[in-house]
Amino acid sequence: RAILMWKIRAEGFLHRSITYTLPKSFAWLGLGDVVELTDTDLSISARVALVQSIRWATEETISITLLVVDDPARDI
Repeated sequence: RAILMWKIRAEGFLHRSITYTLPKSFAWLGLGDVVELTDTDLSISARVALVQSIRWATEETISITLLVVDDPARDI
């Protein structure tokens, strides 16, 4: 039952990928790190997200893609 509930939560909802350009001070983040995302422009508040990719955009900035994992039971 626990495995089935986890599988429903992990695969039962759509996931969104969002890419941000951030200062190089965020370069300590690693692939798979779990972060909390708030973006008022997208009406996202305190959502769980996974670092999906990181690349250097310039010498001073990185481009980071976050996978937002929606879970209505957790997010309400």
